[in-house]
Amino acid sequence: MTAGPNRTPTVRTRADETAKAGAGDDAGRIFASTFPHSASRRDEMAVISVFVFMGNEMRKRSSQRRRWGGAASRGFSLVEVLFAVLLLVVAAGGLVRAVAQASQARRAAADTGLATRVARAKLEELLAAPFSRGWPWSGYHPALTPGGSAEPGKAPVPGYFEYFSEEAAASDRDSALYEVRWRIRELVPPGPRRLATLGLEVVAVPAGGGRGPVVRLESVRVANRE
Repeated sequence: MTAGPNRTPTVRTRADETAKAGAGDDAGRIFASTFPHSASRRDEMAVISVFVFMGNEMRKRSSQRRRWGGAASRGFSLVEVLFAVLLLVVAAGGLVRAVAQASQARRAAADTGLATRVARAKLEELLAAPFSRGWPWSGYHPALTPGGSAEPGKAPVPGYFEYFSEEAAASDRDSALYEVRWRIRELVPPGPRRLATLGLEVVAVPAGGGRGPVVRLESVRVANRE
């Protein structure tokens, strides 16, 4: 018979096992002393404690496999399976929250873009409208008659608001997504040696008192000889 290679047995004492188990407890104590004991921190500490406990169990199982050989390395233990499932649940929860936040950010950006488009379209319309009824001065053009209100919390003034749909097209109140209201102020009245100046203020607010971004644009128009 041929003698097999000499193998030096590994002696593991109970003190070694206690030291390994204590390492995880020390990590938990360090975490607890570092962070304040708020409600959310207690939840995080509970999760950390579970991770530490499962990590200790996996180290014990690993040491048993090395001592006992292949007999203990068949398949996965229940602790290992639970640890893997817990990791997947935590990762999936973070992924779901990230997807939800990204979806909300995209929706907010789309709403802000729509409100900006409809407000800018109305402001450009007011800037392009004829300033007066004719020259010499005979009064403001009906499209630029001073008046209106641009306060979101107040009722709109008739003749100084419009509704727009999701496609940024004019619509009725029932199908509108945004309401555009404007205010025209006389900054400098007309005179023989001065040109009339108007302040234009346009605000796009969610229709029907809904929730969404509010966009406000302002500009100034000076009379010219039209």
